[in-house]
Amino acid sequence: MGKWRKRGIFTKGFKPVYWSPSSESALAEAEIEYQDKKSPSIYVGFKVKNGKGVLDTDTQIVIWTTTPWTIPANLGISVHPDLTYVVVTANGNKYVVAEALLEAVTKEIGWEDTTVVKKVKGQELENITGRASII
Repeated sequence: MGKWRKRGIFTKGFKPVYWSPSSESALAEAEIEYQDKKSPSIYVGFKVKNGKGVLDTDTQIVIWTTTPWTIPANLGISVHPDLTYVVVTANGNKYVVAEALLEAVTKEIGWEDTTVVKKVKGQELENITGRASII
């Protein structure tokens, strides 16, 4: 592509060029059909089995997914090592949520009277184990 760019074959415009990797050709706009799709989504709490001294076993790590059918096969939860996560009490339980998402999660799940109990960095959550349960 670099040679094409140098020769001026590419130009900046206002419309995308749709490309078919399988046929290695451009597609007409009429060939592209996007249908609105509403996926089911759920919040799932993973009950902590071994908190490695960071989390108590009565705590759940909250995840959100649009592929709920994959939950039985889940083997891990990803956290960003540099983000801050909070342990909160809500509805008589303890949950872990990304601090920046706490307000949105609280509203979406319908928690009332959440209280931040503890803050931890994502790197502190490394190797903690749990099992899934629907919130």
